[in-house]
Amino acid sequence: LLITTVLISIVMFINGCSDVPNAIATCISTRSVRPRVGIILALISNTLGLVLMTYISSNVAKSVYNLVNFGGDSSTSLVTLCCALVGISILCFIALKFGIPSSQSHALIAGISGAAIALMGNFSAINFNEWKKVLYGLIII
Repeated sequence: LLITTVLISIVMFINGCSDVPNAIATCISTRSVRPRVGIILALISNTLGLVLMTYISSNVAKSVYNLVNFGGDSSTSLVTLCCALVGISILCFIALKFGIPSSQSHALIAGISGAAIALMGNFSAINFNEWKKVLYGLIII
């Protein structure tokens, strides 16, 4: 559980490192705000967004939780989840390092889904009703 928590923290840290530049690039490049002010605004906004989404709505978290089925063996499921988180971290770090636009949310969904498929050996690990919600979100947003 400690390893899983550390890996999730790494994914979230990399997510923050890529979100801040995306959030403030336009306002800094147009010189509407100074870089220090932009960074502070991004920090405050990302923190408030996380806190508000945590308290207001847990639907997104429930959808991600219900997206896949890792099977009944909790230790194997935990190892599989850790492998997915390592893969997500590596992918996102490489994208960040080379300036490749990426979405950690999409990487998380794809990584968890791929890990579940690999563990179960087929697509029965995927909850397609939850995947529909993800796809609707992609189309609408």
